[in-house]
Amino acid sequence: MLYARLGECEEALEIAARLEELVSSEPAAAYMLGLIHCLLGNLELAVEWLERLEQAGTGTYIVLGCEVSFVPLRALPRFQSLLRKLGLA
Repeated sequence: MLYARLGECEEALEIAARLEELVSSEPAAAYMLGLIHCLLGNLELAVEWLERLEQAGTGTYIVLGCEVSFVPLRALPRFQSLLRKLGLA
């Protein structure tokens, strides 16, 4: 996440690739993937990972509505739909 915040895309994407390998055994990794992609400006991909997080039912999605790092997603209808589905909007 720090690499993404610093704009170090290559390093952030390497971490994202490792996290993708963990998602099947650790669904909460989808949150970090959503965050990384959001910070890198890959907004649609970020929402996709957050939707996977919701589908996994981990409960870690509760912060989606207030996490400031997700502000760029708030303009996306797909993200708003996800928030409504979770009762966070």
